Amino acid sequence: MERYNCKVCGKKHPVFHGMKSPIPSILSELSEQEWKVRVVENDGGYLLDGAYVILDGYIQIFHKNDTSRAIFNWQVWVSFPVSEFMAKIPLVEKEEEVSIKGRLESELIFYDKSVGLRVETLNIASKDFRVIKVIEESEVRADQNQLIDDDRVTEIMSRIHHREIYEPPVSFDVPFYRRLKEELALCNAKYQPGHFIVNISTSKRVLFQLIPREFLEGQNNSKQGYGLHVVFNYDDEASMELLERFKEIAEGSDWLFHEIDGVPTYQIDLHEEEEKLQQIAVELLKKVYLMEESQIEIDSFEV
Repeated sequence: MERYNCKVCGKKHPVFHGMKSPIPSILSELSEQEWKVRVVENDGGYLLDGAYVILDGYIQIFHKNDTSRAIFNWQVWVSFPVSEFMAKIPLVEKEEEVSIKGRLESELIFYDKSVGLRVETLNIASKDFRVIKVIEESEVRADQNQLIDDDRVTEIMSRIHHREIYEPPVSFDVPFYRRLKEELALCNAKYQPGHFIVNISTSKRVLFQLIPREFLEGQNNSKQGYGLHVVFNYDDEASMELLERFKEIAEGSDWLFHEIDGVPTYQIDLHEEEEKLQQIAVELLKKVYLMEESQIEIDSFEV
């Protein structure tokens, strides 16, 4: 099952079989100084306060039509007491199946609750990754303990394609252009110049991104500045409608088309022209995404 007919909008959307979770908030919200004092990194895992081991693994969901492989593989982070982990190391070294109980630290957008759920982490010799089983009564556990059908797949995917119906809309009093300007000022103060990306999002869905100039395709100029990066999806009918509206405003402009790993992508080099950046961003929101500026979220991360 690669695409499905959406019951919300009637269009065909792709099924996303995998998801990678960011480092959990119990780590990401630490200040740089706290990180140095409280966190030890080791082989892709973390030791927090000398008391908790934090590792990644996969929550797998299987479809009744094909039990040979999981239809969903969600990479998540789990934590468990270091004493529990240390006690199981001899069994891990013997490549025996090992179960370690802990708690889920990642947010899964497909469910109302995920962080804090009790889990067991299975180290299985025949697999090159940890299997995460949710053992606390929950919607996640129910999906893991049964073979789901097509209706359940479409219901889960609607949490991505129509996130807006599952959470109340946000509304910002501060104008979009001012929030964007403040975010850029914050990034330039917090990160190294040219080492950050700004997401323009709604309902946790990224609409487009502000990226460093050096990340633009074919860009050989290392001078600082910004570029806008917009991607579409050939397999998503709703995305193709966005693309047609985008082409109307991009025609005859400085937008350049690239197909990056099969993904239709448009980019524009804005140098250091923040005013032009704001104008184009607002035009995208109004004419392509048909979104109110007050409902747009702005966040950033270091690269």
